[in-house]
Amino acid sequence: MSKKIILYLICFYIFQINIFSQETQNLEKKFEIAQTYAFEGQRDTARYLLYQILSAKSDYTDARVLIARTHAWDNDYDSARIIYHQVLNKKPNYKEAIEGLIDVEIWDKNTDTAIYYCNYGLKHYPKEHAFTLKKAKIFLDKGKVDDAYQQLMIVKAKDSANEEVAKMLDDERFIFQNDKIQAEYQHEWFDEPYKRRWSLYSFSYLNKASWGTFVGRVYSGNIKINSDSSNINDNGFQLEFEAYPKIDEKHYLYLGLSFSPDYFFPKTRFGAEIYRKLNNEGELSLGFRHLNFENSKTPVKKVTIYTASYSKYIKDFWISVRAYYTNLADETSWTYAFHGRKYFNNQETYVFAEIILGTSPSEQNFIINNTEKYSLNSQKFRFGFQKLFWKRWTFYAAYSVEDAEYKLDNNHLVNAVEFRLGYFLPYGK
Repeated sequence: MSKKIILYLICFYIFQINIFSQETQNLEKKFEIAQTYAFEGQRDTARYLLYQILSAKSDYTDARVLIARTHAWDNDYDSARIIYHQVLNKKPNYKEAIEGLIDVEIWDKNTDTAIYYCNYGLKHYPKEHAFTLKKAKIFLDKGKVDDAYQQLMIVKAKDSANEEVAKMLDDERFIFQNDKIQAEYQHEWFDEPYKRRWSLYSFSYLNKASWGTFVGRVYSGNIKINSDSSNINDNGFQLEFEAYPKIDEKHYLYLGLSFSPDYFFPKTRFGAEIYRKLNNEGELSLGFRHLNFENSKTPVKKVTIYTASYSKYIKDFWISVRAYYTNLADETSWTYAFHGRKYFNNQETYVFAEIILGTSPSEQNFIINNTEKYSLNSQKFRFGFQKLFWKRWTFYAAYSVEDAEYKLDNNHLVNAVEFRLGYFLPYGK
């Protein structure tokens, strides 16, 4: 072969390479333009350019994946699926297509299918944290907090400084589903027709588990009474346990039990109530409380209180109506409580107001009053707020005023304040 022919072939090869390189650069430039249109919401224009790219180069996979993404962004999930599957049929381990298909199934609320493709991605990329983190997000959105936590711990074991894990663990859905410790102070007072001061301290631990919620609480109380007939300054102690076990998706129980050796707390208290969730974001309940004061010198030894309630969420508002039917000392009475809350940003930040009408404005108030007598008619107004701050802390404050009968046609005002400080423990600890 002559030198001229060889030189010609070399020049032709270089020329072809330049043409191919120029075409590739043109396609890449057109792809960048299509990306810009897609991200700016002009997706029809983006698809037009992307299909031009594919007509010139059918194996330009990034263009095909971007077409699928634009369909997904337009909620055209079926078209997106078809294109993603076309990509995976030719390139089973094409990462961007797997990730896009997971997003499509999440957005179309096919969470089980999304988890399947997360596992599919992990099969091809076992060291890729993105697929495990997507699984964690899916579980968290489904309310499976424990499963989400396990996935995050898999990532953390391999990458202890992973910022995405730390960010997700700081999600309020983890925080609010975790254990909580809480301290509370309540003070009630009046000066007419005699002086009384009632202080109540408590410390509680709340544990949330798959079966339901458990609360353990310790109360310490002090009562001071100065009147013509008596002068009392005494302390008391009470242990209380509450559980809210789940029965099924629509039903759960309240079970409460408390003990005290001191006279102004009940010797024992037991309560039970069943709750049913309604389809309209409402809830019904029916239950009872039984208080036993056998070790005290109080005028009433045993009290049974039956109660029923209806509550409902309306956007950011929660309203509740509760009735109490009390049977004590061969007498019966009714009490009605109306409660409303307005939530802000999250379930732990709200303001509230409450009106209570009847002869026993609340169980706690009855316990207090029973050191002297059981209540006559009263009207009580209570309001306050709770605020979430620093991610895990809650602060609660309330004030109430009660117009209570001391004797028939002889009323007095009872004031009370409440303060509560709570802290959500880190999830999994």
